Amino acid sequence: EPWFEERTNQVNALQDQLKRLAGSAGNLSVHRKDLSLSAGDLGRASSMLSNTEEKPQLSRQLSNLGTLYENLGEIYGDLSDKDLFNFSELLQDQVRGLDGVRSLLSAREKMWQNWQSSEQTLLKKRETITRLQATGRTEKIPGAELEIKDWEGRVQQNRKAFEEMSATAKSEINIWEGERVRDTKAFMTNWMKDMLEAERKIVKMWE
Repeated sequence: EPWFEERTNQVNALQDQLKRLAGSAGNLSVHRKDLSLSAGDLGRASSMLSNTEEKPQLSRQLSNLGTLYENLGEIYGDLSDKDLFNFSELLQDQVRGLDGVRSLLSAREKMWQNWQSSEQTLLKKRETITRLQATGRTEKIPGAELEIKDWEGRVQQNRKAFEEMSATAKSEINIWEGERVRDTKAFMTNWMKDMLEAERKIVKMWE
């Protein structure tokens, strides 16, 4: 079915992209954490220097600079935590969700194979009846007919299981895709707000 073929291709591509994006988000978090630590160290060093500086005006400037960089360190640290615990976790959750989708698609594929295998077995059983009739070995026909009846039941059962699995998989995948889009939009909106708020704080510090 084209729908499932398209979803399989999309899932494989999306999972690869999300893994790369999750890695980048992790790197961003590490970079901001390093920036936070460096800014904090610079701030504390400036504050300590202001205490030993004999010139009052220079001492005040060093103290203000120290306070500014310590505050910057806190902002960068907060952004790093948001990158790690919010952004990275969102992406990792989506990667795990895609694992679930792939499991559904794999289960459906297995059921399709079971159905086709039973169809092939039924066909062989019917061919056996034809050969028995052609060779006059009628004593084995009743037993062969019972096997055909049994395999006809298996074919119907496997077909029904496949169709039910297809319907379930399509429904669950559609629900998951809707939730993924909704959660991603909500996160990106909040994440951008956090970035803008951090930028406003930083600009205000330098004014």
